[in-house]
Amino acid sequence: TGGFGDGSSGVLCLDCPEAKELAGRFLTNLVLRYKDHEALAGYDVWNECNYSPHICYCRFTKDKFRQWLKDKYSSLQELNQVWHRYSYTAWEQVEPPAQTAPYPECMDWLAFKKDNFYEHMQWRIDLIRSLDNQNLITAHGIAGSLHIMASMGADDWLAASKVDVYGFTWVASRKGGEPWKQWHAVDLVRSASRGKPFWHAE
Repeated sequence: TGGFGDGSSGVLCLDCPEAKELAGRFLTNLVLRYKDHEALAGYDVWNECNYSPHICYCRFTKDKFRQWLKDKYSSLQELNQVWHRYSYTAWEQVEPPAQTAPYPECMDWLAFKKDNFYEHMQWRIDLIRSLDNQNLITAHGIAGSLHIMASMGADDWLAASKVDVYGFTWVASRKGGEPWKQWHAVDLVRSASRGKPFWHAE
């Protein structure tokens, strides 16, 4: 349902109206089927809260980015000034940058992507809550705020603020066995959870 996109897992872009409609239909049927099941603990609305730096460049996301820029800047002329790009004569000419670099258009693209993906998260939460106001809403990240918050949107504080229980994936065999590495992840997620229950999801 659009919850994980690493560029290789067939990410479902929720900016596409048809994809969003199908994802919404799936979530609706899932909740209506399982919400009263005695084994249900909750809904994990985003697996490993982060996204690939390489997505999404589909036409729907590009259009959404342009609208985000229109909302941020008063005019195309202002965008030209801020981006130091003086040749744009129509919003349709504006393209998201294909690389990450210390330039204004890249900073806007990073900010937009984070806003957009967490908006998708909120959409899933709101849809589920409209059908089930009893069971937990959960999510889990990768304790990545210290090193990939900008590039991959791993904002544990923002993600945790939206759910009842927050967690993390942390596999020692991948990360190394030093105790400080393990406790950095645990303590980061504890802090991000701000007193909420938190869990080692994977």
